[in-house]
Amino acid sequence: MRTVPATKAKCEAHLAHYPRPLWLEYHHVIPVAWQLYLWQQVRDKRTVCLCRTGHGNVHWWIVRTMRGLYDAGGGIVAASKNTGGRGIDLVTARIALERVEAVEPGSLDRLVSARHWGGMAGS
Repeated sequence: MRTVPATKAKCEAHLAHYPRPLWLEYHHVIPVAWQLYLWQQVRDKRTVCLCRTGHGNVHWWIVRTMRGLYDAGGGIVAASKNTGGRGIDLVTARIALERVEAVEPGSLDRLVSARHWGGMAGS
């Protein structure tokens, strides 16, 4: 995972932080693990710079939304609404699902079938 000192970049999700982060992380909009599983390479290199908490939150919402797709079906929007969440972290998570499906329709079904939820490594 690529990181940057917080003095060199800003978190693109949260305006204020307490305590102040010392570093920020680049989150791949379509998680790298998904890209490697689906396409055996990183095809979409777009990233967003996030604080550690925001990055973790985005992956938490990705997992929760993916599990919602598995449990209830009904599409990305319905699954993300059923999480009960709101805010920029959930919106960023939803973008991941929308983009992977836009690149290759049916990708989410493959990921859900494989129980490839999109959590962070080590979580």
